[in-house]
Amino acid sequence: MATITWDDIGERVFESGIDKGVLYLPNGLAVAWNGLTNIVEESDKEAQPVYFDGMKTNDIVVLGDFAATMSAMTYPDEFLPLEGYATPRNGVYIGDQPLKTFALCYRTLIGNDVEGERAGYKLHIIYNLVAIPSGKSYGTLSADPTTTVFEWSITAVPEEAEYYRPTAQIIVDSRTLDPDILEALEDMLYGSDTEAPILLPMPELIAFLTDWYRIRIIDHGDGTFSAISNIDGLIVFGADPIMDLVTINEATTNPVVIVGDSYELSDTFQVGELTDIIFVDNGDGTWTATTDDASLFTETVDGVFEIREANPSYINPYTWRVTYA
Repeated sequence: MATITWDDIGERVFESGIDKGVLYLPNGLAVAWNGLTNIVEESDKEAQPVYFDGMKTNDIVVLGDFAATMSAMTYPDEFLPLEGYATPRNGVYIGDQPLKTFALCYRTLIGNDVEGERAGYKLHIIYNLVAIPSGKSYGTLSADPTTTVFEWSITAVPEEAEYYRPTAQIIVDSRTLDPDILEALEDMLYGSDTEAPILLPMPELIAFLTDWYRIRIIDHGDGTFSAISNIDGLIVFGADPIMDLVTINEATTNPVVIVGDSYELSDTFQVGELTDIIFVDNGDGTWTATTDDASLFTETVDGVFEIREANPSYINPYTWRVTYA
């Protein structure tokens, strides 16, 4: 049995810094927020004790909503209408107008003892925000001038998220998210050479992140299949014509292998690095699984088998993806 160890090389992780702020306007436009210096996320969760016969028996946790304090050295001009300034013409601002909602994306850095401050990062995507400005302090110039820091209290209105509690916040960790999904997401949030930046509505963004695929096989029910891909170059046509599915790490070309009424695909890893489990649909609501590595299956009770050492990924209440490295 392995014992617990502390402070192993590469596991001294810390978070530090904020950058790449993006302001998403109500009309869908995205604007870089230069000078975003600090966001202090506040937790308004509350535990309410439950007593029975004079003894505490439980805590009921009341979940709160997103709120934070945001600071910046400056802000984009497009932010002024959001905090209550009307602009009847360029250079004229009329205060005390209704606030408008917006969305925000910013990045926080993750470091460790090996890679320093660039070991990874988290993308924070916040929807339905309202910003209430704090007081501004202006002082006379002196031999030791100071820069005005702008500050806002921001709150968010949660919205429905299928299968989850209503929320206004999504966090993406670059260290664990599939790098191809991360690249596609950042091309969307920041824009690319061919597309303008855009923030999908929350339900669509959750669906994008959870349902994203490299290659999807569609069974038409007549003995034919179609393959579609989110990445260019993974589907190529060879001789005969035979459709090949090309792995993203430039491993050898892997065709679709038909095994009875099932098929198996290899995607990300070299073929020699994969542990294959083949699932066969028995047509009666049950599946049969076979593998060359018998240690992956363990009988528990009543003839029920468990698959061990797998990395299951939740897709939806009816679908899980199982991978092995």
